[in-house]
Amino acid sequence: MPKPAPSPPAARLRRRIAAAGPIPFAEFMEEALYGDGGYYAREELPIGVEGDYVTGSSHSPLFGRATARWLAALDRALGRRADFFEAGFGNGTHLAALVAALAAGGGLAGRRLLAWDRVPRPVPAGVERVEGPAALAARPVRGLVFSFELFDALPVHRLVGRQGGRASCGWGSTERGASSGGRRSSPTRRWPRSPARRSRRVRSQTSRPPGGRSTDRSPRCSSAGCW
Repeated sequence: MPKPAPSPPAARLRRRIAAAGPIPFAEFMEEALYGDGGYYAREELPIGVEGDYVTGSSHSPLFGRATARWLAALDRALGRRADFFEAGFGNGTHLAALVAALAAGGGLAGRRLLAWDRVPRPVPAGVERVEGPAALAARPVRGLVFSFELFDALPVHRLVGRQGGRASCGWGSTERGASSGGRRSSPTRRWPRSPARRSRRVRSQTSRPPGGRSTDRSPRCSSAGCW
């Protein structure tokens, strides 16, 4: 039986690595998940009972109903309709269940409902899709900021602990069984489209994992926080 053709992201990654050598794990993950044809960039997300995996919010509408009750409690505490913002709403299953529960309980009218996702997907009626969290600066959320398994789907640097307290960066490779490795980058080596000091910065600003252990770090995090 002939081998299936690689997916578009896999084909692009193979060409890129073959031409330029190993790339940072975060860039490998970015292409695989959000590149053209990537896992989360597809029109139909394979999430739910009939998909690749099930999350709490996609298993039943109970999660959305529980969130609606939480908002009702915030309404009482604030003395007003609490705002709601969901970061990384995916296929909108939780949003749809929340809107339905709010409508059924009389808690929808006059409420500010916002949502954002890296992939611009449709949102249920009554929900405003924002371009990104930065768009909320002019009118901050007064209520609930919600997310479910968001960081599982964001590209990260993978740091691997070595003997003697060293930490090395993970690299993407086309070698069999080596989608991420523990190769240490040279202080003078440049990553594609990024200077090597990013590697040193990640190492210096992250607590080093013990030997044999690994930890993930957002490319947008520093000692001052994440942005």
